[in-house]
Amino acid sequence: MDDEIANRSEELLRDMYGRTVSLLRSHHAALFKAVKVLLNQKEINGEEIDFILNMYPPQTPLNLVLEEENPGNLAFIKQEQAEEQEQLLLTRSTPETL
Repeated sequence: MDDEIANRSEELLRDMYGRTVSLLRSHHAALFKAVKVLLNQKEINGEEIDFILNMYPPQTPLNLVLEEENPGNLAFIKQEQAEEQEQLLLTRSTPETL
């Protein structure tokens, strides 16, 4: 029984390892972008990761990231967020018409 469990566990681990490697390979550009951002910013949040995954879907050529002027920069995201927050504040502070 112990051997069966050990064999099945090993089989599951190999399968999960294979899936993980496959996902990392198919998302190579997004992974590389995230690493560049982490090296630049020292931290990354969930929204930024989602943005990166959306901007660099599976099978995106790595050259797209390598050709960027500053691949470790996500300043444009922060600019977009600031503009959205400003718009939200303007909407909330504008008196409603009756």
